[in-house]
Amino acid sequence: MHQYSRTVSKIFRYSSNTALRSNRLWEIQSILNLPELKFAQVLSVRRLSMEAAVEAIYSSYPARIIFLEYEATQDAAARDHF
Repeated sequence: MHQYSRTVSKIFRYSSNTALRSNRLWEIQSILNLPELKFAQVLSVRRLSMEAAVEAIYSSYPARIIFLEYEATQDAAARDHF
C-alpha cells in the first residue's frame, strides 16, 4: 500500500510541480471536457485522501495519459518516473 500511495502522489506532484505543467494538463482536460480535479496530499493514515486522489486520477485518466506521454517526449524526469 505504501508503494501505491507513493505512485499516486508522484503522479499528482509531477503535474502540479510547475505552473507550466499544471496549465498543460488543464488545457488537455478542457479540450477533452473533463473536470479539473484537485486533491489533498495523500497520507497513508488518511484512507479518504487516497480514495479522493484515485478518483481524481480515474476521472481525468485520458487527459493524464496524453499529458504524461507528451511530457515523456520533452522531459527526462517524466520518462524516468513514469
